[in-house]
Amino acid sequence: MNMKGYLFSTLIVFIIAIIGVTPSIAKSDCTEPMPELFQRVSPSVVSILSLAIDPFKIGNQVSKAVGSGFIINNEGLVLTNSHVVFGRQVIIVTLDDGRKIEAEFLGADPISDLAVLRIQVPSKRYPTAVLGNSDSVRIGEDVIAIGNPFGLEQTLTRGSFQDLTVLCQVLLR
Repeated sequence: MNMKGYLFSTLIVFIIAIIGVTPSIAKSDCTEPMPELFQRVSPSVVSILSLAIDPFKIGNQVSKAVGSGFIINNEGLVLTNSHVVFGRQVIIVTLDDGRKIEAEFLGADPISDLAVLRIQVPSKRYPTAVLGNSDSVRIGEDVIAIGNPFGLEQTLTRGSFQDLTVLCQVLLR
């Protein structure tokens, strides 16, 4: 996958808000200022480090991948890109507060580049992002993506919704 494709698929998975903040108002414009939206949502965004070991490779037998994801429920499910975690032996999720938790790979769809992980449920609730219905999104509507690509700190970017075949719209609580 080329760099443009990698960035595009990473951006698609981490769409955090498109036009609404709850499913009940998904068809109305989001009026929450971006700094407040970022502050509210970014705690659900995680950083992911995965390792693969190839015992048949001469030299550097360990390869690593980094990516971003977000917690989607209180049971510790994390949505991320398939290319970051598929076929990896070790997956470490770093929460917004800096805690590192080993994740269990549950499954992936390499065609749409989506994967689901599970992290241990703590005594307190995780901050979560809620998956919404992308059927109500129209081309040209505003898109805000929050993530931490390449292991960087939390980032925010915005643009407009394009004609995409596969899109997970994430609406917030």
